[in-house]
Amino acid sequence: FPVTISHQTYAKVINMKPGQSTVKQRGMIMALARGRELTLTTTICEHVSRIVEREIKQLDELTKHEAGKVIDAWK
Repeated sequence: FPVTISHQTYAKVINMKPGQSTVKQRGMIMALARGRELTLTTTICEHVSRIVEREIKQLDELTKHEAGKVIDAWK
C-alpha cells in the first residue's frame, strides 16, 4: 500500500543511520498495530518494547533487525 510521508519524515529518512529501521518497516508495524487495535503511540511502543526486549519511546529507534522481529511476531 502506498505510504504518504511528511516533509519532516522525509528529512529524517535522508539522515537515517546505518542499521536503522526503514520507513516501510515502520509503516508495516503501524498497519499491524492497527490490526491489533493498538492506536496510541505509547501503547504500540510498550508492546514493541516487550518484543525487542528493550525500552523504546518511538518506532524510529528500532534497528532493521528489531523491526523485522516485531513484524514477524505480529504477522
